[in-house]
Amino acid sequence: PPLPDLGTQPLWSTQTGAFTANNLLAKGIHLAQYAILAALFYLPLNGNARAWVTAFVLASLYGASDEWHQSFVATRQGSLNDWLIDSASALGALALLFAVQQLKRSRLDAKVSIEPEV
Repeated sequence: PPLPDLGTQPLWSTQTGAFTANNLLAKGIHLAQYAILAALFYLPLNGNARAWVTAFVLASLYGASDEWHQSFVATRQGSLNDWLIDSASALGALALLFAVQQLKRSRLDAKVSIEPEV
């Protein structure tokens, strides 16, 4: 479950010191965080197309709630662009998971089809 990742998000969204010094690092961590979050939402639901959509919607809603939370922090502000980036990161992670699953499935199908029947 994504609980450990969810628990650290409010901490990161209130930081103003070290992360503003290196914005590129902060954005990279943020992208990775939402990619991992989407994967953590998807993996327990593993199965049909509804699992993909559910994982994306949950990660995207969490990104929206993070931006809303930032609007209450004096040194931060909520941003539609940041929410879109969070959602795109979640979508990218899910697309990568889908591609990996399809590759594994096709390799398994190929392996099964070339084995001689007994």
